[in-house]
Amino acid sequence: MANPGEVLLLAFSPEFLPAVPALEALLFGASIYSLFFLLVVSMMAVGKPFRAFSIALAVLALQFLLTFFLAPLGLFGIAAALSISLLAGFFLALLVFQKTAGFLPDFGKAFKTLACGLLVFAVSKALAFEGIGLFFEFLIAACLFALLLHLLKVFSINDWKHALRLLGNQP
Repeated sequence: MANPGEVLLLAFSPEFLPAVPALEALLFGASIYSLFFLLVVSMMAVGKPFRAFSIALAVLALQFLLTFFLAPLGLFGIAAALSISLLAGFFLALLVFQKTAGFLPDFGKAFKTLACGLLVFAVSKALAFEGIGLFFEFLIAACLFALLLHLLKVFSINDWKHALRLLGNQP
């Protein structure tokens, strides 16, 4: 949405600025985690909790290993270790889910949404608003995100109408 350093300065002192690269790496990891979580929960839902647990243990082991090697890079290394292990876990979970269920889930909309989010993130990094301008940057980013989701047919007109009804507390 905005330059992460500027947003961080709204709530914290400048001594926290070195954490910005780590927070950016964690943002990527959080995006991947949502897809990973969907797969793991789906495996539990089809009666394979041990497989889901095994994948989680493998991700944890990889996390420890990567943290050991990347920790010398500081906070960014630790955040990168988490994001990389979650990405590997996602692909492992995808492979196991395909073998368990016999099909691959349709992540088309999820990947399109992720791509839109990454594009909006890149655009917002290029914008250099400060102060109250951050509010306008957020509005620009939100509108761009909504437009991209609509153009890629992730959300239809009916979805937007339903969302507006929900915002207006109408059934």
